[in-house]
Amino acid sequence: MTWLLLFLSCKTTPCFQRDILGDGIDQDCDGVDGTDADQDGQVSVILGGVDCDDTDASVFASLYFVDRDGDGFGDVGQEFWFCAPKDGFVTNADDCADLKSNVYPDAPEICDSVDNDCDDLVDVADQDLDILTTIRMYQDDDGDGFGALDQPVFACEATSDVSLSNTDCDDTNSQVYPSQGCGECFWGACDLQVAVSPAITIDLVDVPAGSFVLGSPMSETAHEQEEQEILVTISNALYVMTTPFTQGMYLELMGENPAMFGPTAGYVSADQQCGLDCPIENISWHQVAQVANLLTETWNQSETEQLSTCYQCVADECTVILEPTECTGFRLPTEAEWELAAKAGGQAPYWTEQGRGDLPEEYIALEGCQRDWTLEDGSHLSDYAWFCGNNIGAFGDPLYGTKPVALKQPNGFGLFDMVGGIWEMTTDAYQENRTQNLDPYYAPETNVVRKGGMWGDPPSDLRASRRESAGLNYKNGDLGFRLVRTK
Repeated sequence: MTWLLLFLSCKTTPCFQRDILGDGIDQDCDGVDGTDADQDGQVSVILGGVDCDDTDASVFASLYFVDRDGDGFGDVGQEFWFCAPKDGFVTNADDCADLKSNVYPDAPEICDSVDNDCDDLVDVADQDLDILTTIRMYQDDDGDGFGALDQPVFACEATSDVSLSNTDCDDTNSQVYPSQGCGECFWGACDLQVAVSPAITIDLVDVPAGSFVLGSPMSETAHEQEEQEILVTISNALYVMTTPFTQGMYLELMGENPAMFGPTAGYVSADQQCGLDCPIENISWHQVAQVANLLTETWNQSETEQLSTCYQCVADECTVILEPTECTGFRLPTEAEWELAAKAGGQAPYWTEQGRGDLPEEYIALEGCQRDWTLEDGSHLSDYAWFCGNNIGAFGDPLYGTKPVALKQPNGFGLFDMVGGIWEMTTDAYQENRTQNLDPYYAPETNVVRKGGMWGDPPSDLRASRRESAGLNYKNGDLGFRLVRTK
């Protein structure tokens, strides 16, 4: 009996030829749960394991991870063993968000409020942020909503200390900003004011008469055939509105606000609604003619100098009754007058402080507008204009649509938003071949020239010589106007 007990106490766990896979027991004593003939630590796929060849220890399955978003990086929580690659599976498990194809290690960090490169840093907090997806904004130290031109920053969105505007003349004093101490008039300096109500004034500046080259040279980047150069002379000085006509001005004169980006339009969400300082748009050339006549009447009611009306309007149709050189009242500019004002004494496609605001040729080949558009003279188009490079975003984005006037730098004549922001109507019919040299004017019949480009356009459309046709009844959220009068 003593010997039997001793024998039983020395007996070890028996080993068997068959090892059942998945029961957690190593029945054949080879170190794994299941049969591993080549001793590579993996069970044959024939027996339910992952060894692709159980006779060769150098051949076995690989660990794969589900890649649901197809960005080449897998989900660590979804692992599988396969003998060969399979669609939808990858060998790494580094993805931090496997349902977002723009999120993975080493992905470009862009302005989208997402940690694109999985380093726990988002947008401007990440030093690897792609600057071409930012917007050139301006530091707003005094928190008045207006930034300083000499403090540009590249940001993803406007915040309490960063502004889209660069027109603050004293960024240390929150009580000093445009319309509150930065100029002699409501928007910068002006030579003439027209009060349409106690709260609404229209500012105009003096644009001198003279000769200049209308159009653009063939060497200008993005030059188009109908921009042929012609030396023209404007014989009369003009008063030109410092800004496009605003929704507030239109509402005061016409008693309505049809703007697509207006406060009550219902076209955009509450955070996209533009205030009454935004350009009026979604109006026809005929409606603008009515506005011009009303402004002339408003002037005549309070001033001894009586002005003539330029248009005759019957119901909703208007026609020119006095040509621009003959009419003394408020009117739309001719194309030549508009271009003279936009170029402000220069000939470059964009007026800049440095004087040569040319568009680098290589920009035309670049797709999209999410970039900092630096002109050939080193200045930045974003300092002067709203366009797709600083007004990016699809419908529903807060950066989509028009912006209040005079948030960017004026040109050399003191005119804001001459390019970008909103296309502006002229009173000239669209002619492909222009021939007139002295005070050129082409009476409109079915269409007019529009100038300047708008908030969603590429820089090539903002060139001073760029021209497009707009029907007299055309209405949209991209077309507005500014008025002039002969001095």
